[in-house]
Amino acid sequence: MSTKDQLSRDETRKSKDTDLVSESEKNIDHKTPQKNINQSTDTNKTLSHKEENYFQILPNWINKPWMYISPIQESQYLSWMEEWQKIIYTYSNYTSSPIITLSELRIFHPFTNNELSKNLSNNQLITIIEDLVTKNNAIWMGNDKLSIYLKLKSDLEYASEIHQFMINNGYALDVITLFDIRSFNQLWSKIPENHLKNIIEVLISQNKAEWVGKNQDAIKFSI
Repeated sequence: MSTKDQLSRDETRKSKDTDLVSESEKNIDHKTPQKNINQSTDTNKTLSHKEENYFQILPNWINKPWMYISPIQESQYLSWMEEWQKIIYTYSNYTSSPIITLSELRIFHPFTNNELSKNLSNNQLITIIEDLVTKNNAIWMGNDKLSIYLKLKSDLEYASEIHQFMINNGYALDVITLFDIRSFNQLWSKIPENHLKNIIEVLISQNKAEWVGKNQDAIKFSI
């Protein structure tokens, strides 16, 4: 074989090798690395320990796009609502507040998932919360349905705590108004007034309190 023929063959082999490399590069999935949900959008800002704990206890399904779609089958739909209701309780624990507005839920992870470009609609959130209200686990703060009081305890437990608070702080045998009760810095202080009356009724049925006046806006607690 002549030197010229050998050079020609080498050039042909190099050309084929180059084509193979180019084809391999086409098959590589050049995806931009997804930012971890625990990372802040501000590179100079780190998450607090409280925020890290919140994100860490969220279930894996929050990264499943289908969890942002309301199921059609009833059993799946009920299960879907219950899973989202658990997240609402987790969020309440994170904020240390039983009062939650729909506006804050709509913009907070995972109710809005920027990684997936998915979110629960306002109607979905209302439906999920309505189910909590039906189960007596939440109370709408008004007829506009813009915020809820998430019940973290039963009415019986709230009643017991209110009665014990009055005894421990020297309010037993005094006349206390509903306004006074709602001014105390306690979990039960922010319960909507209509429902707070229901809790007082529990104490009245136990002979631990009585209404004072015809308007039922003042209470006298017994020891």
